[in-house]
Amino acid sequence: MATLKRSELTTHILFNLGNRSSLSTYAINWLNFALHDTANMRNWRSMCHLDTTSLVTEAGKVYYPLIPKLKDILDLQYVDGTLTTSLQYIEPDEYRKRYPHPENDGNGFPTLYTWEGEWLRFYPLAQQSGRAIYVYGAFWPDDFDALEDTYNPLEHLDGALIAKACAYGYAAQDLLEKEQSWHGKWITLCRQAARRDGRPTDGALGWGGGPTPVKRLGQFGDVPPLQVGA
Repeated sequence: MATLKRSELTTHILFNLGNRSSLSTYAINWLNFALHDTANMRNWRSMCHLDTTSLVTEAGKVYYPLIPKLKDILDLQYVDGTLTTSLQYIEPDEYRKRYPHPENDGNGFPTLYTWEGEWLRFYPLAQQSGRAIYVYGAFWPDDFDALEDTYNPLEHLDGALIAKACAYGYAAQDLLEKEQSWHGKWITLCRQAARRDGRPTDGALGWGGGPTPVKRLGQFGDVPPLQVGA
């Protein structure tokens, strides 16, 4: 199915809810709730991009702010001229246990990283400033806006968004049987889309052939990356 625009999606939603004009005010909210739920279900192919410009090293810097709207890191690479090093992820508590004072351990080529709250931390700390950190990750999609008729950012998931938005619409009317019915349709459509979508996957609900660790070493080749920035 081709990706639909916001206006087309809300038309389908309102039709399935009985074409009640009183519900039109809430349709975009329900659509955005459905978008969030669906994006949270899996690292869909259309959410995954290669960002080569947002992270740049500063010599001796400990904390780097998280890239806006980043959901999961699938691979992280430190690039210094012709040298490219994939960084291995470790949990924040393990990082703090091993390297309580990284600023005192000397600088070099980063080989490890952790993600803690709104910050990324590398080890060892970068020796050189101005070196790129490539981030191949899944990014949260932008919300639909009432003033802009944008396309659905999640490819092959028009039906799933419509179904989940209808579930929210029926829940708001306290029609719980219909809410459960549309929720079930959403799950079915997401499973079908996941089969078509292929990798990358975080293994949510066992879709896509098994789990792939997130925030850990991955493979750029899983999905041809889309360039972000110039």
